[in-house]
Amino acid sequence: MGKRICRCLGRVFIIGLLLLASGITALAGEDAGSGGRKVKIGVIAPFTGPDSPKGESGLKGIKAFLKTSPLLRRGDEIELVVGDDGNNPAYTVTVFQTLVEREKVTAVLVLSTSGPVLEINRSADQYETPVLALIASHPEIAENRQYISQLCFDNRFQGKVAALFIRDELFLSRVAVFEDAGSTYSLSLSTVFREKFPELDGSITDLIPVSISDRDLEVKLKELKAQDTECLYLPLDAKDFLRVSRVLREIDWAPLRMGGDGLFTSVAADFEEELYLLEGSLGIDVYSLDTRWAAFGSRLLKQDLAPGDGEWNTYAMAGAEGMAVMVNALDHSEDPRDREEVNRRLRETVDFEGFMGNISLDASGKVQRPLIIHSVKNGRPEFLVRVH
Repeated sequence: MGKRICRCLGRVFIIGLLLLASGITALAGEDAGSGGRKVKIGVIAPFTGPDSPKGESGLKGIKAFLKTSPLLRRGDEIELVVGDDGNNPAYTVTVFQTLVEREKVTAVLVLSTSGPVLEINRSADQYETPVLALIASHPEIAENRQYISQLCFDNRFQGKVAALFIRDELFLSRVAVFEDAGSTYSLSLSTVFREKFPELDGSITDLIPVSISDRDLEVKLKELKAQDTECLYLPLDAKDFLRVSRVLREIDWAPLRMGGDGLFTSVAADFEEELYLLEGSLGIDVYSLDTRWAAFGSRLLKQDLAPGDGEWNTYAMAGAEGMAVMVNALDHSEDPRDREEVNRRLRETVDFEGFMGNISLDASGKVQRPLIIHSVKNGRPEFLVRVH
């Protein structure tokens, strides 16, 4: 009798060991409070092509934040799954689908610009996967969408602030606007500015497509000078902003120039030898290294991005801040792998302390945060004003 009991207990013990060995990962994953699990977060960014500095710097910022906060509140670990879209809308949806379907990520951070992010608007809702766009600012990105949110202020806010600053703070009334018809970013900013500036009793002296030839550009700038144009609004990429500035130097004309967000960072990353062409220009940005930071920023900016890997810039700060906002949503979720709950928590972000001040996301996925205006002096952006 005793031997039979021992044999039965032995079989139970062996069966128990086999079950434990085969099911340990699944068991850990099913217990929402056990900790020690991996929570996958996707990152879509350009790591190849001309926009690769955005992705490279942004990913360094993400990793710098995770160094300071490697685990979630319950002890779970963030696992980054990175996809390269080259900032090309044609690839962004494919990368997004791969991250969601094959890699089973909980949420996705995107360091690409407005065009690529607009391409995944519908996909985010279709796959019910939270997406946080870190630098894209087109006003339609989160419009009528349930699962895509923006960390950056949108172009409606930026374009209106640009018009108000030029007209009401600088007292300039005659502005010419340049636009790039192939850029959703440029077109949206140009449209908002041209609507707002005349409401302030300002005059748009001309609308110029940046696609014109160098010869025609020179002729057009000379015409603007003859018309007593006081300011050029240039919501263009770095290459085109520099092209206009180069011709201005050639004709010896120095009107005030205002660019869009991220301009200085892009020129510093891709055209450092031509930084002098930004001298005296105005820029709009989410961040500034030339002003007092909140405690979050002061603490994080003491972290090295990586040994020998450059300095903090707009994209690195967006990466770090975006990861921090996402981790906050994960920490407030009962199950940080539940996409619906994480999305809801993300859109309930209220007064989260970022680099420059508090950040809130509303139920529509739009952000409330301050905007920075700076001027470029001696090759560096100099803080002028913060607009809430």
